[in-house]
This record gives sequence, C-alpha cells and structure tokens, in this order.
Amino acid sequence: MRKSGIILTALCVAALAAPAAFAADSVVWFDIRDGVTPGSPGVPSQSILAPAAPFTVGQEASGTAVNAGQRGAGQVVRLNPKTFNGYESTFGTYPDFDGDGDASTADLWMYVDINDKTGGGDTLSSLGVDMDIAVRAGPIKNPLCTLDIEWETAVGWSGTRPDTSGGPASLTTTTNSLKAVAVPVSGGPPSYDVTVGPGIDDTMPVRVAKFTVTAGRRSCPAILPGGGDRSTYDVNLSVNNLLTTRVFNPATPGDGSAEQVAFGYDEGTGLPDELTSGSGSVVGSTTALADVVIQIRMKGDSNFDGTTNVLDLPGFFAANGPSVIVDQREKYLFEFNGDPLGFINALDLPTFFATFGPATPCVPGVCP
Repeated sequence: MRKSGIILTALCVAALAAPAAFAADSVVWFDIRDGVTPGSPGVPSQSILAPAAPFTVGQEASGTAVNAGQRGAGQVVRLNPKTFNGYESTFGTYPDFDGDGDASTADLWMYVDINDKTGGGDTLSSLGVDMDIAVRAGPIKNPLCTLDIEWETAVGWSGTRPDTSGGPASLTTTTNSLKAVAVPVSGGPPSYDVTVGPGIDDTMPVRVAKFTVTAGRRSCPAILPGGGDRSTYDVNLSVNNLLTTRVFNPATPGDGSAEQVAFGYDEGTGLPDELTSGSGSVVGSTTALADVVIQIRMKGDSNFDGTTNVLDLPGFFAANGPSVIVDQREKYLFEFNGDPLGFINALDLPTFFATFGPATPCVPGVCP
C-alpha cells in the first residue's frame, strides 16, 4: 500500500453548480481528460461537459457510461509498461492525451465540484486529503513507478509540492503533503471580491491539479505469470487533518455546518460517492469505492496475461468493425493506427500482429 498526502488550502471564489442528483456539498474527483482540448483525427475530444466516444460508451462493454460520459466517465487510466524495445512508443500510443508519444505515461486531472450553499460566492477554504494507492493483488507484476504533481497555477492555485518522482520509495512516505492557496480578495485594504479567483464559471469543473503517472518495466509471464489484478492499482482518497471546510462571502454568511464531501463518482449509479461519515471534518473518512483506477497493461493484451499473441485475437475481432460500439478498454487495447474513423478495423491489424512477442528480453517488473 502506498500513501501520499495532499494538503490543499483554497480561499477561492468559485461556486460550481453540481450535476443532477448532487447530494454532497462538494465532490473531489479524477479524470484522464483535461476538460479543454478538442478532438483530432484518431484522438477523442477531452471535453467533459460535451463528451465524445468512447467516454460516452463506458469503460467496459457490459457497462454504461457514467453520467452519459461526463463527470466520472474517465476514472480509469491505462498505461503500457516500459519495454526494452520501446514498445510503449512504437506500437500505438492511444489516447496519448499528454502528447508525449509514450503510452507508459499519462496525466490524471483532479477536479472539484463545489455546490454554492448561499448563492453568494462561497467556496472551499481548505481541502485536505490523503491518497492511498494499493495494488489489487500481490505480488506486483507491472509496477507503478512515479506520481508527479503540478498545481493549476494558471487559474490561481499556488503553493508547494514535494518531489514524488523518486519511484515507489517516495510514494510510500507519509510526508508528501502539498499546500496551495488562492485568496478571493482584492484592493487595499483587502476585501472579499467575488470576481477574483479560479473557477468563476458555474458549470465547468474546477481543475485543481495534474498528476503525471509513469509505469515501470514490464514483467514477463515466464517470470510472473497471470495477474491482471497484480498490475491494477486502486486509489482511494481520505480526509486528513487539514479537513475540508468552506469560506463564505461576508455578505451571505453560511450556517457553519460541516462540509458534506464526496470522493469520485459511483460507476454503477453515476452519483457522487459520499464519505463513510459524510463529513470533511472527520479525519480518515473515505469511500468504499476506488476514486480512480490505474492499470498497467500492454496494448493488445486482451486476456491480460502479460503478453500479446494469438490468444488475444478473439478480443480484437470482437471489437472490430464499424457496427461495433467500442468501449474505453477496447479502444486502448486495439487502436494502433490512430485513423480518424473512430472504430477498430483491418488497418489496426498489421501493427497488432507486429506486437506479438517483441518485448524481450524481460526482467521482473522494476522501475527504470
């Protein structure tokens, strides 16, 4: 189990209208989409409020898209493990939202939905969370190696961050607390100003931070066979001792009640996944469901046995053809040529065949 603490202090102005059936005062959630970048040939739009396929389809064929592809639909990040022959940069890098041409790295964005409780520009004054990362089953097959964090300074967040790029050793420490602040005041002497601060829009999610995650080297099946769960990491947030509290415009003071917080969206219901205590004022409060899932899996490995071969062909052909509605998992696994048609077809097959058994020699999964 890995734990990194995140401490965010925010005196900001934004009040975000919540989606339908929003029961909590605020929701902290993750998505692999930046919410801004439009689509391009072979790459879907990263818009969250106007989502594109495959986010409108869902994570798995048997499921449905959370909130019709909007909030909560991008809570799974899939990485290709690093290989000795550069497989992660050679055999298709879809979705490559970070634009680096490397499928072993990805960005994960942290958002906050803030429900205005008074109609007067109130918002969170502090957000304190710990981040608990645990592999579903041991021993670890494909390791998660780095988690680097940047605050959204462009919209007013500023603060300090530790260096968490040192691999698993730095991810296990409990001293990696982050502090950031954005104050909704202006003038001299300073006064509360509802026009200052990030996230003024009452429909867009407030983007808090970017987490860059990096996979380690691939572990061969001969060294550690099987193990989809050995390469899948559940991330759960919990309230730390900074707590989660709210600041109010002095002109419309609140009632002083504890902030009701949710972490992530339930993929079954599409509703915010509320804390076990329901309150951001109780240290250790968490949610039953993972708030984000990080999966380190070779592209093309449909049966998740750690390699690509003829055993993966049924999965490819099941996703093949213009009449097939391709979900996020299938799009990651079998989109090799980045064509603008949006479905898996014969143009993806040559590169898929080229992936069969190329990633040797192998070592037990390690960080570079």
